[in-house]
Amino acid sequence: MTFDSEEEAINISKIFPDAELILRIAVVETEAPCPMGLKFGAPKQLWDTILDVCIKLKMIVRGVSFHVGSGGCSFLAYKSALIDSQAVFELALSKKMARMDYLDIGGGFSTNSTNYSN
Repeated sequence: MTFDSEEEAINISKIFPDAELILRIAVVETEAPCPMGLKFGAPKQLWDTILDVCIKLKMIVRGVSFHVGSGGCSFLAYKSALIDSQAVFELALSKKMARMDYLDIGGGFSTNSTNYSN
């Protein structure tokens, strides 16, 4: 189940305490006409707190999800989101959480991207 805030983790734990969670992170540096990070995803400054809440609730966080947006964007947005995803995986390990094994890259790579060099 995908979530992007500590409040959602708390609500999920009340209804389905055995749920396995995927933390959706915000992608803010994108050239997409419809960037998803404006509405969905946890901002970087909240990841630490969100994972701490999941530990306290004994919730299993299996991985990370992101979506750079619809309508084409720079491959640099994907690169940045992948680096951020790795940071979440490493943060979880530093907190002695179970090793994450799932990464969801949203809608996949856009064929409309104009930045192929990176």
